[in-house]
Amino acid sequence: AEIKALAEFLSAPVVTSYLHNDCFPCDHSLMCGSLGYYGSMAGMKMINQADVVLAMGSRMGPFGTLPQYGFDYWPQNAKTIQVDSNHRVLGLVREVEVGILGDVRLTANEMLSRLQEGSEVACMSNKEERMKQMNQAKE
Repeated sequence: AEIKALAEFLSAPVVTSYLHNDCFPCDHSLMCGSLGYYGSMAGMKMINQADVVLAMGSRMGPFGTLPQYGFDYWPQNAKTIQVDSNHRVLGLVREVEVGILGDVRLTANEMLSRLQEGSEVACMSNKEERMKQMNQAKE
């Protein structure tokens, strides 16, 4: 519920990693599918366009980050924020700009709370264009 609320506030497309497509409702309008091996092309297209990747509880392993279908989808210039309760996975597979050691639910809840305090959220300026791109990627 916490990650769903954060995604909805940010209007952020959501992708899941290999074999973890049960961590976000598959029928939610922001869900773009899983990445990597047997992943969703829509999910890969959306993450490829990201300028920030918020990886919640994902070690970002090779099955979810390596090229698939001849498409090197991992965004080359995106800033990555990785949240996990295991310090060993922070930055293990992919370089991260911000590594947060903590509980994913508590961290998502705290992030949402701070974002809702009224500070300007940069991603809101291109929300409509992002939603249009997401819907096109899903077609």
